[in-house]
Amino acid sequence: MVDLAALEIAEGSPTYAELPPQAFQSTMQPGEAVKLFGYPGHAPGKELSVKEGKIQSFTTKSSIRRFNISAPIIAGNSGGPVVNRYRRVAGVAVTGADSIEAADQTEEHGVIPIGALAHLET
Repeated sequence: MVDLAALEIAEGSPTYAELPPQAFQSTMQPGEAVKLFGYPGHAPGKELSVKEGKIQSFTTKSSIRRFNISAPIIAGNSGGPVVNRYRRVAGVAVTGADSIEAADQTEEHGVIPIGALAHLET
């Protein structure tokens, strides 16, 4: 089972939300630069967080080849986009740590590639 949903962006969304997805075939390579968007440790008034990182490794879970990034994925980042150097959505943040203090206790800051959307039932 793939725990993803395809959402349509509402009219009037901020410009950073208008990032086109890359083709379903993932072309991500180790060492490639990425940016992680999200709201780690979200609280009222907290603004969007953008963290830079690189692809570190690959792993397969639920028949999906995921990639791990060096930018720490913290609770609240889950579901956020990971963008490649061409400003295209390359994946969705799914696994990481509960807090920034615990971020170094896991190497699995995992991302489901955007190509997994091809497996969604409509």
